[in-house]
Amino acid sequence: MSRLDDHKLARSHGELWKFIKFILIGILGAAPEIVAQMVLIEAFKGITWLPKSMIFDLIANNVPPKEGYPLAALVYASILSTFIGQAIAFVLNRKATFHADSNVTLSTFLALLVAALLIVSNGALTPALTGLVGIIPVVSRSKFWVNLLGKLLSMGVPMVWVYPANRFIVHRVRKPQQEKAEEA
Repeated sequence: MSRLDDHKLARSHGELWKFIKFILIGILGAAPEIVAQMVLIEAFKGITWLPKSMIFDLIANNVPPKEGYPLAALVYASILSTFIGQAIAFVLNRKATFHADSNVTLSTFLALLVAALLIVSNGALTPALTGLVGIIPVVSRSKFWVNLLGKLLSMGVPMVWVYPANRFIVHRVRKPQQEKAEEA
């Protein structure tokens, strides 16, 4: 057992401790994700083209227009920044949170599927939440705060399905540590 897991909370409430570690590692991955979002949205502000697809049409028809940034810039910045955050979280969560010992290749493939779903949902969710945050009079005075709060909200909402997917599908443990010790 690692030193990180050697305390009363971890021993008595293992699942809660895993969730807390997942959140803390998510916060570590969130910092580069947020920085990437803020940098990329500026870098992409000249891009206005979105491919024709059901998802992008849904976003375009339901997200209120934002001052200063085309919808395409928000979508592309959200997709790329989410990928960065998920890549960092995958590496950290595999051993530090879940102590996974399953096939690395399979886990990576499954993590890519989860990340693809998350990226698609954040591609829609971030612009929608950013548009909603932009309606708030106190916040709407600053593009920076509107974009930051929209991104933070879009990072928190998917936690409902991302944690269980990571815990039970992506980062599986083949045998509990106790069984391994007994067999040895």
